Amino acid sequence: MRRIRFALTCLTILLSGCNEVLKETSSDKDQGMVSIGLTSETDNRVRTKTSEEDIDSHLGEFTLEIFNSKGIRLYRNQFAAAAETAIPLNSGDYTLTAQYGNPLNAGFDNALYYKAEQSFTVRPQTHERIDAVAKMAKVKIAVEYVNLLLLDESEYYTDIEYGTSGDAVRFSKTETRAAYFPAGRITPVFHYNLNGDWKVYRAQPMNGNPNDFITFKIDLDPNVNPDEGQASISVTIDTQTETIEKDLEIEYIE
Repeated sequence: MRRIRFALTCLTILLSGCNEVLKETSSDKDQGMVSIGLTSETDNRVRTKTSEEDIDSHLGEFTLEIFNSKGIRLYRNQFAAAAETAIPLNSGDYTLTAQYGNPLNAGFDNALYYKAEQSFTVRPQTHERIDAVAKMAKVKIAVEYVNLLLLDESEYYTDIEYGTSGDAVRFSKTETRAAYFPAGRITPVFHYNLNGDWKVYRAQPMNGNPNDFITFKIDLDPNVNPDEGQASISVTIDTQTETIEKDLEIEYIE
């Protein structure tokens, strides 16, 4: 019977290690309680069709984590389970993060990534509400074919390369959706079929920041010999504070 009790004791210890709250050693008088609220940022900058769903309908699926000042995770749960919970913590400074989606992939579908981060302080024998706001943590990119290209019956498409490995998302000539990319290096590459011969125009790389909305506008330049490169690429970048518009330098590749 002792062996059985010993095994049950070990099982209890292992199961307690999976608890959502890592207990810290402290007296009750040094502890406080926090409740968590989560909302998403409303953004009026959307100008193009996207595959983006209503993020508010997914708030319950956000993963919440609380870290102490040493970077040790003390709590992890989905918001649906944590919303009505009072979480006990020792007095001190903490960071709350909330995440939804995949931070690494890119594409039109299943590529959303939202994140919230909020610092807070727990005071002894208090119960406070911590509110965090989730924002899009990727770069949203659209490609628009304008002016002469709209009248052109040739085949063409644009690859948006991202990162340093050469991975890309392709925007066909009829694509109207926006896609989502990890923040970082972004390079538009336009491919144009001129009488059966594919021409390639690579624009200068640029940097995309989290929550930027970037639109590349691509056109044909009637004043340039097609054999010498006839594409033009401009970019509009909507940040949270300003709108930037500029032409990009293009390298014509044989």
